[in-house]
Amino acid sequence: MRGKSCLFLLFLSLPAAIAALVTTILDDAFAGDSQSSITYSPSNVWVVGSSTNHGRISPDPTQAFDSTWHDATDDTTPNHDGTTPLFMEVNFQGTGIDIRCIIANNLADPSIPSFTGTKANYSFFMDNVPQNKDFLHEAGTTGDAFLYNTSVFATNGLSAASHTLKLLLNGGPEVDGSVLLLFDYAIVTYVLRCLVIRCLRLYTGPAMSRPVLKLPLPSVGQNQLPCRRQQTLKLTRALHRRLLPQPLLARYQQTQ
Repeated sequence: MRGKSCLFLLFLSLPAAIAALVTTILDDAFAGDSQSSITYSPSNVWVVGSSTNHGRISPDPTQAFDSTWHDATDDTTPNHDGTTPLFMEVNFQGTGIDIRCIIANNLADPSIPSFTGTKANYSFFMDNVPQNKDFLHEAGTTGDAFLYNTSVFATNGLSAASHTLKLLLNGGPEVDGSVLLLFDYAIVTYVLRCLVIRCLRLYTGPAMSRPVLKLPLPSVGQNQLPCRRQQTLKLTRALHRRLLPQPLLARYQQTQ
């Protein structure tokens, strides 16, 4: 009928999703959630360092992520006998992890007291499997007092599942010198999957120069893209030819 616009409504089901590797940071003071947590053992040995509490040693709080760190030393103190295993564990869901620490580097600097250990000597276990990637560092008497954001262990290519990384301080009587750990944060890599198309509403008619595709997207939740619930996209002609049945395609082409 002349003078009236025509409206064609077509519902299509196109299950499509996107996936990407993204990262998130777990700070040393992270309280934990349903997917990730950090534990320190024995708990009474670890000290939380910050701008108001320097702990055993005094790195620059402004250089630490969120201005905090956890420190522990494997020496003979009232809190630790030098033989009990001293470790931390990071439980996470993802395909990779990178452990970042602050490393004591210059024994001559006044911010590093002479009575505390400075050696870095750590072993790592992924899901109880030794990783054979020990981290070793001996402090000298020159250079920067501390090395910040130092990666002491990193791995990728894990299954997209729950994992546990254990960092063990290799100290005790058999080690020459006390071992110090200043844990700052962990970078976790995981696969982000987001369903981007559930159904299509395709409108065509003389009043519209091009069809418009409306995509009802899922609500934003944990591990989902920060996308809007409703997003309007224009279809290209190539996409029209792929999606439209021939009768509707012919009617659409007549309006162009």
